[in-house]
Amino acid sequence: MLPGRLTAACVMADTNGMSDAAEAVPIACSLSAAANAIRKSEWTALLDRALIGRRRVNGGMRVDLKDLPGVGVELERLLAAERDCCPFLTLSIEKAEAAVALTVTAPPPAAALLGELFAQDRGDARGDLSSPTGASEP
Repeated sequence: MLPGRLTAACVMADTNGMSDAAEAVPIACSLSAAANAIRKSEWTALLDRALIGRRRVNGGMRVDLKDLPGVGVELERLLAAERDCCPFLTLSIEKAEAAVALTVTAPPPAAALLGELFAQDRGDARGDLSSPTGASEP
């Protein structure tokens, strides 16, 4: 799903700190350009509807969403779809009082793409997450 699909499909991510190439996952999205556009619009609709805030975390981004009716179901659906097309991502959900927190992390070669998807202003893709500080976005 990641916007601006990575063109270097041969880049590999070490999934468990192992250096064995058999344990590596390619950093590449399997979606076509058309499917990628649809998925991006689905994420945009969810964020427009329920976004509370977002901040950088080590290796990625945490996105807090209002726990409105249907938000959890849509988030679970999108995460299942992301796991299929982008297995190099680590995706998790935490429920909190009146909120749902999504944490997405990626290997350094793909981390900047998370910033594109979850940028403060989706027209502002400055979210370079390759050197996360854990601090909140300005």
